[in-house]
Amino acid sequence: MAVKLGPAVPIDDVVNKIRESRPEVVAISMRLGDLHVDKLISQFIEKAAQYRLLPVKAASAMRLAACGLRPTWCGL
Repeated sequence: MAVKLGPAVPIDDVVNKIRESRPEVVAISMRLGDLHVDKLISQFIEKAAQYRLLPVKAASAMRLAACGLRPTWCGL
């Protein structure tokens, strides 16, 4: 089942939805320039780590993917 949160969703809301639904895959896309994407991805990683939501090698079934406008930028 896919859950679409919509545009301009605050990081806290994304993290709370991940905590609630415990998905196998989390995909995040952003249409922002480099200055904003780096900051937001860093904030997301910090918040996700705080709740132990980041995948640990082979210990977690959850996968994360993030893509943006930067031509070669895709992944976490």
